[in-house]
Amino acid sequence: MRKTRLSDVLFLALLFLALSSCNNGPAPNGNSAPTITIASFNTLHLGWDNGKDLTKMADVLMPFDVIGLQEVMNEDTLKKVRDILKQKTGTDWQYVISARTLGRSSYKEFYAVLYRTDRTTYTTNSADIWNDEDDLFEREPFFASFKSKNFDYTIIVMHSDFDSNKEVMRREARLLYSVYSRVQARNPNEKDIILTV
Repeated sequence: MRKTRLSDVLFLALLFLALSSCNNGPAPNGNSAPTITIASFNTLHLGWDNGKDLTKMADVLMPFDVIGLQEVMNEDTLKKVRDILKQKTGTDWQYVISARTLGRSSYKEFYAVLYRTDRTTYTTNSADIWNDEDDLFEREPFFASFKSKNFDYTIIVMHSDFDSNKEVMRREARLLYSVYSRVQARNPNEKDIILTV
């Protein structure tokens, strides 16, 4: 378990550095492109009565502009986190949430993307759940598109199946290229697709 968590932290750190360093130069039209920070967090059953301190959680989320969230158990608690972020930052925050819970068993979760409206805007009607007609994923990936000034991008949020059968994880990892390809095919002009796991 420790190796998995360490690798997740390293991946997020590299993603953070890569995204922070991109789009710092002038855009083709001469305007400066914004620098935005994108993160991904497993919220560990956000919404269950598990003693989670939502204020401390907001403190962790606050430095980021756009955040992919896994294990959102209900929308009411997500709204509370959003409202705490608004209060702490003095800035409007909004979210996009999957249209339904995802999972094969009795355990199901929502995905969400939480974002600062002064840094990015959601592209209306762009959120969707990947069509997993062959039931290949434990929890189908969720995606939504956003725009920060002249930088438009799509975020894919996924919670991979981390059970004891490593082949399940490998199979889902091998499928990610298909997910990317089909999401990109919906909008061939979209070249900036960010996968958060």
